[in-house]
Amino acid sequence: MNRDAKINSVIGLLIVLFSLLLVSELAAVTHEKTWDITYKYAPQPPGSGVPSPVELSEGTVLSLPISVSASATIRVTSPEGITQTYVVSNIDGSGFSHTFIMGEIGEYDVNEQYILTLQDTVFTGAKQTFTRTVTTWNYNNSSLGGALFELKDMYITNYDGQLVSDVLEVLPPILPDPCRPDDPDDTDDPDGTINISIRATSDIAEGDNLLDSIYLKADWYKKSSLTAVADNEAPVIIHNLVDIGWAGSTSIYANVTDNLQVTSVVLNLTDSASRNFQVEMTPIDGEGNYQGIIPLGARTGYGVYYIWASDVAGNEAVYPADDPHPIYIFGLEVGDVDEDDDIDEDDAHLVLQNAIGQKDFTDREKILGDVSGDETRSPYDSGLIRQHWQGVINTFPVENGGPLPSGSVNVSILDYTERPGNSITVPVAVGSTNDLEIIGIGMTFTYNPDILTLTNITASGTLASQWARLTDTSVAGQIVIAMAHYEKLNGSGAIIKFGFDVSGTATDGQTSPLTLTNMSIDEGNISANITNGLFTVVELIDMVIPLGAGWNIFSICVELEDYDLESVLEPIEDNIKSVWAYFSNPGWKRHIYDGPTDDNDLVDIVPGQGYLIEMESADDLSITGMPLTNTSIPVNQGWNLLGYNSQEARSPENATLPAGVSVHSYDNETETWREYFPGDLSFLNDIGLLESGVGFWMYAMENGVWTVSP
Repeated sequence: MNRDAKINSVIGLLIVLFSLLLVSELAAVTHEKTWDITYKYAPQPPGSGVPSPVELSEGTVLSLPISVSASATIRVTSPEGITQTYVVSNIDGSGFSHTFIMGEIGEYDVNEQYILTLQDTVFTGAKQTFTRTVTTWNYNNSSLGGALFELKDMYITNYDGQLVSDVLEVLPPILPDPCRPDDPDDTDDPDGTINISIRATSDIAEGDNLLDSIYLKADWYKKSSLTAVADNEAPVIIHNLVDIGWAGSTSIYANVTDNLQVTSVVLNLTDSASRNFQVEMTPIDGEGNYQGIIPLGARTGYGVYYIWASDVAGNEAVYPADDPHPIYIFGLEVGDVDEDDDIDEDDAHLVLQNAIGQKDFTDREKILGDVSGDETRSPYDSGLIRQHWQGVINTFPVENGGPLPSGSVNVSILDYTERPGNSITVPVAVGSTNDLEIIGIGMTFTYNPDILTLTNITASGTLASQWARLTDTSVAGQIVIAMAHYEKLNGSGAIIKFGFDVSGTATDGQTSPLTLTNMSIDEGNISANITNGLFTVVELIDMVIPLGAGWNIFSICVELEDYDLESVLEPIEDNIKSVWAYFSNPGWKRHIYDGPTDDNDLVDIVPGQGYLIEMESADDLSITGMPLTNTSIPVNQGWNLLGYNSQEARSPENATLPAGVSVHSYDNETETWREYFPGDLSFLNDIGLLESGVGFWMYAMENGVWTVSP
């Protein structure tokens, strides 16, 4: 070889070495990407009757986006949580396939499932090897589901399952690999026979029958294979751009193909109100053609759109590739629910019907009725449509993005009591609404239908007397209300009233909650601070107050519908001369029966107040009323003429009197005074009990409140 040839050979060798070094460097600088692939196979042992696997089988292809100078780590996890990891690489970018075998996952000790029985085998003499051909598998005729299995271990036991491997051992090779013990015709084991060699490991006396039967038991594990294929190619999108479209009707078409498989095609659209829509486009044939419709909710005006697609490897494509394409959309005329080209009360009524569940809307009607833009139809939407109809507003919030109302308001229901067979009216009242923009209210009111029977619902005389209202009482014990108006609620007070009859069979003490649920004011933009009420059934109390001729002190301790003095005392008015009451301010008040009445200034008989009454002759005053719900009596410094607010008689010591007060009671029969003094003067006490119907003088050292249990 001449000098030039040698030089050329050296240069060539250097080039080869440099190329190998470069490839080595590329291989070293690899980017690892990991895929977690769940091994989907029945977690039960073979033979348990589990259906055949359908998601993982021999030769399953995984599409992995492996690029130049990259490697991928594939983790395959079994249902039992056992994981195998495989690393594949693709240096030259030419594409590759990698087959890997799933390792020891889902190991099972099959025990009696697969037993090779060596019947009546007798080992005689010293160490020896015995070979047995097994042509039948004992696996209880159970299906293995077509999966590959590989023998992990085989060992010898006696009849009781105890290992005797210290005497005998199984010699490899045991089985072909892999094998299908359920399939004697498998190509890896065509005749279904297995040659097993067993060797004695110690001397055995000649003629010694080691065991009547020796059992070979096996541990098996599942195995399968996967093939990984590189995929660097994104889907290809072909589309004719659209400049004008109609919401709910215009179709957008695209042809999308991929070298493996397209998984998703999405139409992404932003309308003139900056509302974003994502429409999953559907295939319309087997040629890669997809269709998507401009959504109903898109508003009138210029918007933009683009098409996005992805394949099984996660590769993505967008069209147009640079910027979304502008499109002018003709949207629906929101508010015109019946589409008669006129936004009016009929549309508002339809929305109110839908809000309360009395009318179902089509998808198109749902868009038309949602004038607030929150994707619901509510009394607030009905109120907005009424405002548009009356000229209060010209556009809707969904069109102009205008601010929605805000704030909070107190909503309350009081507690009520009534006797069986009577009626009650329960108002729902609101606090001040002057600074709020309330035009739509929805509520659900619940009660106990076993105690209360709904008789009427009215807004007459309330703040919402002019509001449109729909009700649903189809569910016992529940009232659903939807109400709206074009003028905002103004002031404080009742907005709705419910009338009820109390069951004639209700018993004393039974209760019914009076509860507001799902209270929505202007679609919840104005929060409701709710105080719920309680209705309690009470029996009437009959009081009989004996009054002697001359002066008496009496009181009442029941609630009456009418406390007018002349109404209360009407049964005995022919025997009355006069009635007097004392107040710390202004002092005495009177009502004269047998003289001039121009100066009468005592007009009521109320619980807790004591009254002096002068009688022509003895008589009984009968009063029927409800139990007191408030038994507190104000006590002023100095002298007080009071009554006893309890149906239970108590001694002064047990009547929770204010500290330091004295009590002075007049006995009409004996025309004498009886007293009660606290502390050091208690030796003067001669008042036995304080009882309902009596009145007395009380002297207090300071102002206070006397509360006694009813």
